[in-house]
Amino acid sequence: MLEFSFFNDYDIIEDTPPGYICKGNDFDSFFIETGNRKNIKILKKVNITEYSKNDYGYLVSNLNNKIQINCKVLVVANGANSRFSSLNVGNKKKPLHHASAVKSYYSVIKELHGYNFAEFFFLDKTVHGDLWIFPIGNGLANIGLGIRNDFIAKKKINLIYLFFEIIDSHPKVKDRFFNIKLEGKVEGHHILIGSHRCKISDKNVILVDDSAHLIDPLKGGRLGYAIFNG
Repeated sequence: MLEFSFFNDYDIIEDTPPGYICKGNDFDSFFIETGNRKNIKILKKVNITEYSKNDYGYLVSNLNNKIQINCKVLVVANGANSRFSSLNVGNKKKPLHHASAVKSYYSVIKELHGYNFAEFFFLDKTVHGDLWIFPIGNGLANIGLGIRNDFIAKKKINLIYLFFEIIDSHPKVKDRFFNIKLEGKVEGHHILIGSHRCKISDKNVILVDDSAHLIDPLKGGRLGYAIFNG
């Protein structure tokens, strides 16, 4: 086991924690509330599906064209499945730099880290990937598994099946997960790993977050990089 902090000479007892972990929905709500306080116009339940280049920049609209917006700079923030990033900026998906992950929230977890550190397990069955535990507080944790796509294809891995197999029976972690309770459903998502050069901007376009492949290739971290990129 190796433990490390983000800063040299970090004092666990005296210093302010270097990071904060929360649920994704709470994090999104924080941004919406901040936008409202800053008088930023937020269009809720609007799915932008159409876009076209013009002399000014871009015209974007929803499917029935009831909402149309001309913009000088288009900020693309539609995630790892961004067709815009692939088709219009040229960032093609590559198996060596593309992973898949499943995660869920669990409660009543035995022996969460005493100082609420995020934990990563590099196990024999997760080559080219890892299992993680992110403590959220009050005995609740985000637990997930991510593995590179080429390895999933080569080994014909069922990611959800392997996830539950590790939790239930892997000798390194099974005792930690005894009597845990699943809170909600297991969700899957794609991960575009930032382990190669790709474009994050073009004329009148800026890519941010997952659409810009800003994922830590070692442990899969994304939000810190997304904020810094923003």
